Amino acid sequence: MDAYPGLAITLLSFVDQEDVLRFSCGDEPWSALIDRYFHEDAFEQQLGGAATTYVVRDRATSAVKALGTLALGSVSWPKPSSGSKSVAVIFAYFGLSRALRGTTTDGVKTSFACTDTVLTEAIDLWPDADLICLSVDDENTTAIGFWSTYGFVEWGKRREEEGRTYVRMVAEAKKVLAIIEARRAAA
Repeated sequence: MDAYPGLAITLLSFVDQEDVLRFSCGDEPWSALIDRYFHEDAFEQQLGGAATTYVVRDRATSAVKALGTLALGSVSWPKPSSGSKSVAVIFAYFGLSRALRGTTTDGVKTSFACTDTVLTEAIDLWPDADLICLSVDDENTTAIGFWSTYGFVEWGKRREEEGRTYVRMVAEAKKVLAIIEARRAAA
């Protein structure tokens, strides 16, 4: 049973490219970088096997609601028992449609539903992953707060890229899944 029956998630394919080119997260510098990645690089990276991009669509309208690019890696984050490197899902890029912006109840619910859908797909795809890692532009305090609701915390040094500073965030995959399941149960 679909947790969010109004949404469909698929792998990015050639037929999605036109819709992806129309997709936008917003006008802020961090949104422009995410849009540029999805418009110019996501499909090629997927074809090359570097990452996997998912498209979340509204089932009724087929509108693209979110895009998420995932990869698998390892990070130096001690496992509770071994102290070795941990397997991590790298949430390389994630964009919510600018149409979901604002404080409307429907927009907020759909934003969480889209994010839940991509995170659950990642956890299902890589069940041995202990962690989920991502980076957020340090000026995008809304996104930092959003990810903290999933249990993400700032981790390690901030990184510089293309004149922007990014906050590295990490969460334990099992805790993220528990938060998603609790939200679904409360809905």
